[in-house]
Amino acid sequence: MRKLGLGIKLREGALQVLETLAEHPGEIVTREELQKKLWPANTPFDFDQDLDRAIDEVREALGDSPVRPSFIELLDRQGYRFAVPVEWAEAGTPQTIGRYRVRRR
Repeated sequence: MRKLGLGIKLREGALQVLETLAEHPGEIVTREELQKKLWPANTPFDFDQDLDRAIDEVREALGDSPVRPSFIELLDRQGYRFAVPVEWAEAGTPQTIGRYRVRRR
């Protein structure tokens, strides 16, 4: 991911969460949907803790605040909503998210 030309690294789980939310801008994505897509049932760690860490990492990379979110909104007891437009490039890869460019290496 790049912001103003500078590279921002995300660990794989955080990048997958960002991509999943960006695939559904403006829509609610539940924790259960994220778990089914990104963390198989036999994953040997605490899903809730890892998802919270991934969301925090994405918010930090985007300069987003959980108190006044611009990108990722938490909808109490429902899930998350990605609140900005997303432009898509070839092969389904998000190209721009707000003022950010995202590219998988």
